[in-house]
Amino acid sequence: MKKLASLMGRSFLLVAVIYFVTVTTSAIIFEIAEGKYDAVDSFWWAFTTATTTGYGDIYPVTKTGRAVALFLMHFGPGFAFPMMTAIMSAKLIVDSDAFTHGEQEQLKEDIAAIRGMMTPSKDGSFAAAARLEADMRRYLYDEDSTRRAGYLDEFRQRLALKPWAEVGERPDGDRENELADGR
Repeated sequence: MKKLASLMGRSFLLVAVIYFVTVTTSAIIFEIAEGKYDAVDSFWWAFTTATTTGYGDIYPVTKTGRAVALFLMHFGPGFAFPMMTAIMSAKLIVDSDAFTHGEQEQLKEDIAAIRGMMTPSKDGSFAAAARLEADMRRYLYDEDSTRRAGYLDEFRQRLALKPWAEVGERPDGDRENELADGR
């Protein structure tokens, strides 16, 4: 029972209990109101009516019995079964792309950082653009290829890209092994 409770959740069990209590109560009221059926026949009638099967072998003739029948005819297919189906479906369908709380917080921080880079300073310039321009000037005007590679790696890290050492080839034609040799 605990395994079923963990699989379906408490809400499914609650709806199932409400369903069985309603059907049982309806069977008891039907038995009392009609007076000609025993408990077994009354439960048979209640379950077949709630599931809208209704074989017609047992049917109400009193106003109370008919009122209970109307209630059951709408309760089963209109409330209990759709709720059970929805609860089971919600447990089976899992969004594997859903963000965890930590990932959501990281995204908030990243967005705040991006907004900070895009907000102009008092003089009207953008800090991010000024930083990129400075990085590009350092890269373009330095003749030492090793330092240029370092500048490029810093630049790429700031942009959250792989460093060129992991990519294998640099855009200026230098290769990873040439950097290791000191060229």
